[in-house]
Amino acid sequence: MHGQYDDECNTGDDEPVYLVNANKEALGITSDVVRVHQAISRKGRSWSRGQKVKILKGACTGCHKNNMFAVLEYFLLDGLEKDVGGEARIICRPLGVEDEDGSLLTVDASGTNLELRSSISLPIIAIDSGKCVPVNDDDWNFQADKLILKMPSTIEVLGQKQCKVLDIDGALPTDDTVSAGSLPPKEVVAILRPSNFSPSTTTNELDQKYILRDDYEMCLNVKFKAGADDYLKFDQFYTVTVTNTSRRGCQGLYIFSVGSIPSLFQKAGTYSFTFSLKNSATASCEKIVRVKASAKVKRWGLLKDNDKDLPLSASAGSCFPPLSFCRYDEYDNIIPFKGTQQIECQLMSNGTLISHLKNVKVELSSDMDHMIVTNTRITASNLDKIRPSYEATLALSQPDMQPFLNIPCQVFPGPLQAVHFSSSESGKGLLPQQVVEDFKLEMFDRHKNHVKQGIEVELVVHGFSFLDKIGLKRKVDNEGFIDLSGLLKVTEGYGKPVSLSVKYNKNVIANKKFLVEKRELRMVTEVPEVCPAGSKLKDIAFEVVNAEGDLDQTVNDEIKHGKSHTLRILTDLPNDDSLRYAFRQGRCTVPSITLPQREGSFFIEAAHSHHHELRVKFKVTLSRSLRAESNTTSDLRATEELDCDEPQSSVSGAANHVRSKKGFECQNSEVTVPLSVDECDTSSSLKIPKVEHGSPTTAIFSESKLRKQQAPLEQTSNQQSDSNYEHNSDIFKSPDGKIICAGYYTPKNVVTPLGSDLSDFESAEKEIHYYGSLIKAQEDDLKWSVVRRSEITEDLRNLQAELEMLPLQLSHSSSMFQKELVLEKIKNKADSAAAIYSIASQNMSLQDQHPNFMADVVGLVALLATAPTPMLSRSLAEYLGEDQMLGIVCLSNAAIITPENYETVLKSLAGELGRSFEGRQLVICLEDIRAYDGDVIENDHQRRLDLANPTLHDGTTPPGFLGYAVNMIDIDVDHIQVKTVAGRGLRETLFYDLFGDLQVYETKEHIKHALGCITNAAISLDGGIMHRKGRVLLGSMHVDLHFRVVAEEQEFLSRDEMMKEIENKKLELSMVEEAIAYTNEQRESSLNNFREREAGFLKLIEDKEEINKLILSQQTTPMAPLHTQSSGQLF
Repeated sequence: MHGQYDDECNTGDDEPVYLVNANKEALGITSDVVRVHQAISRKGRSWSRGQKVKILKGACTGCHKNNMFAVLEYFLLDGLEKDVGGEARIICRPLGVEDEDGSLLTVDASGTNLELRSSISLPIIAIDSGKCVPVNDDDWNFQADKLILKMPSTIEVLGQKQCKVLDIDGALPTDDTVSAGSLPPKEVVAILRPSNFSPSTTTNELDQKYILRDDYEMCLNVKFKAGADDYLKFDQFYTVTVTNTSRRGCQGLYIFSVGSIPSLFQKAGTYSFTFSLKNSATASCEKIVRVKASAKVKRWGLLKDNDKDLPLSASAGSCFPPLSFCRYDEYDNIIPFKGTQQIECQLMSNGTLISHLKNVKVELSSDMDHMIVTNTRITASNLDKIRPSYEATLALSQPDMQPFLNIPCQVFPGPLQAVHFSSSESGKGLLPQQVVEDFKLEMFDRHKNHVKQGIEVELVVHGFSFLDKIGLKRKVDNEGFIDLSGLLKVTEGYGKPVSLSVKYNKNVIANKKFLVEKRELRMVTEVPEVCPAGSKLKDIAFEVVNAEGDLDQTVNDEIKHGKSHTLRILTDLPNDDSLRYAFRQGRCTVPSITLPQREGSFFIEAAHSHHHELRVKFKVTLSRSLRAESNTTSDLRATEELDCDEPQSSVSGAANHVRSKKGFECQNSEVTVPLSVDECDTSSSLKIPKVEHGSPTTAIFSESKLRKQQAPLEQTSNQQSDSNYEHNSDIFKSPDGKIICAGYYTPKNVVTPLGSDLSDFESAEKEIHYYGSLIKAQEDDLKWSVVRRSEITEDLRNLQAELEMLPLQLSHSSSMFQKELVLEKIKNKADSAAAIYSIASQNMSLQDQHPNFMADVVGLVALLATAPTPMLSRSLAEYLGEDQMLGIVCLSNAAIITPENYETVLKSLAGELGRSFEGRQLVICLEDIRAYDGDVIENDHQRRLDLANPTLHDGTTPPGFLGYAVNMIDIDVDHIQVKTVAGRGLRETLFYDLFGDLQVYETKEHIKHALGCITNAAISLDGGIMHRKGRVLLGSMHVDLHFRVVAEEQEFLSRDEMMKEIENKKLELSMVEEAIAYTNEQRESSLNNFREREAGFLKLIEDKEEINKLILSQQTTPMAPLHTQSSGQLF
């Protein structure tokens, strides 16, 4: 009997699973090796896994208070099977513990493990003592149902009534929405209800029978979201865990102190209070509290998304970005609006009103939280008050109330639109060579504000030159001006037009034309109609008079002050135009004019040396029969006196060369009143004046000025000078005011050997010095000519480039011809409804057959507008595509209401014309398309839309922006009066629908830089097309159908002027190149002469040395007697 018992203690009824190094403390074992069985026999009774048992109270440790119902799972035996005296234990799962929460035995490659989890380990004594008895299913189910009734089922949060019974200041305000800042309850109480609780079973909600008092831990989790929308997520706000307690004898209360939670109920939104048992999902409860903003407004402000753009930035003529503002309470909650309010916007600076923004639009957001202010167009004309910082404040207010919101901003002037020419000398006429002392350009935007400092413009002048040599590009100063005072010099002659144009972004903004005062040269001395041949006219007086006929006494020859006024006499006699006669107080007297010794008519012309428009021509009849009367009191002198009265002069080699060329006339050889040696200018220059009106102006050469070197070499004239002249030298003034020599030095004419050694050396030295100076002057001429040639070449290149950008002139007849070409292209579109309509619209019989259709159709898109340039026409056609260019435009919406009627008409017309109508045809109904609802530009017969230019972040217009496509086209003159019932024209309806706010730029690079301010679409003249933001068309496409090109008349005038300027430049270039070739020849000749004189000079030195050697040898011979030495002395 004892042996059998010992066997039962050491063995199980099945094969064991060995457990090594198990969790001894959890399993209640002491051995390192444990055998795990699923069945065992004790005292003749078998026990197995899954068997339901009842362990009676007191059976073992842990079962002292109540009977325990459990399910047997495993049996543990210490040690190996042969070991004796080992312990044994039972692993069982108590009633109420789910199967998945019971113990778990795992056997895998890593080893064997037994995880106890929610099961318990009891000693085997519970079976051996007889206090473990099997339980049938009925008893087990009864106990399970009884247990369920006692388990927690729900969590209930006590309301205000129950809390009041317990003297607790609690209860969450879940029934109504509370205002921000409301005080939360100090405490919130929750209880656990068993499964057998039903509100109908008792009237006492605090009955202890229905409040579980077991030791659970309850958690409160508070979350918050700023709104009530389902898509919003809750954010963690607060969490706390408590155990149950009692108040006023009521046990099982879970009390949470929510009054101490920071900032609770201060933010408007939804608060979620979730109550749950710790480590259990059997019961939970959620309470929602909604908090709205306080009704008390603390401040107004922009939405947070708008704050990042502060300070706002815009320019005159544009709008601020849409402004979203709202009202905030003291906790920074947004207070919703009840409706749209009237808002006024004003620009302020230091309390001073700058501008009142009109036509502001106010909208209310869909959630009514904020208002949106749009169309804040700036039309201020007094932005100079905030110059140069342009800082201001945008004040928003309700009518007749103080501003509720002041937004910092910067308001810049708009782009340059107008130029005012300001001068204190206005009303005074201009004079040639005059420097305009007071002249400013006042630069305005469209709203009469001075533009920003630093804006660069290009000044195009005609008849002016700049004295500062900076160039044509100028920048606006800090006052909005470009000051040209003392910088402009008049370069045109009397009575000639001069002008100054201002270009901005390659467009001419302003053009100011002036007229140089008119002057006339007249002869005041009466000349006999018949004069003796070979005689001389004396004291012929000329005057310069103004438009009223009064003598202009300001005409004075003051070369030191840059005013050269001299007269020259031109006849057909050779070399007779070398003299210059000075004007004094508007009058010039020519001492004498020699008449030729031949009979017949002789023409004499007097002309101003610089202002060729001042000239007078008169005729003298010559007769030999009157020679005997030449000594009378008439203004004639006898022929015998001619030789002594004529001033000696000659012509330079360069001048003679140019004169010999056909169409050229040399003017620099003329001479006038001789000057002193101190007034001689030893510099030389070659000057090619500007060629005008397509004819070459005379090329002017100034010879080398060698007065100081040449004076000793000049021959002294033995002729008697005229009484009005003192011919002390042959140095005279050139037409440009410089001093020139009367002729080149010729050694055989000017060198007079004096017959001594010293004179020979002096003469040779002077010749070498003369030719050296002459070569220097010729090289200076060459340098100037080469520089001038480069300048003219560069000017030609620039003019050609500008010419290519101008469109060809289109007269009215040419425009009509273009229209016919476009119509012909449309008619050639086979199977096209547009082609059918084009043909039918020119056939009166077909028009009469379908009067309603013909009256409703306005025309085809391609024929309803024109473009100013071919590049723009091509770009717009590519943007629209051929389908839209061929679109049929109708006034009414009949094509939409009854499209089958229109289709029937088109097919009928096609049949009449013997053509077919296939495919689809775009029909545009003006009454149903989106029309422009803004302002149009006043006084514009084309009714262009008043669209604000796009602006970059700094408030400036993007570079390269040419305009909006809808404004850059011109409505065809035959359709400019077409309007809808609402009074909208084609630009506001058709083309605004086709183009919208399509922006036009010069190049693709400009589009890249302006991406931030392109709201929808953009094109460039070099082929770039961005159809919608984010969609770019690559490659190229040939569109056969374009808008007609009609350019403005102003562009044709500039083309004609440019062509004339190119021809003049080519003529001037030819003259300069000819002068270079001639000067090179003269320089080579001078070099040869220089080398010959140099060789001669060296020969003189050698000869002198030979003589000196001979003298020295004679001095070293024995001395002769004294009388002999004296008679043979050489020196």
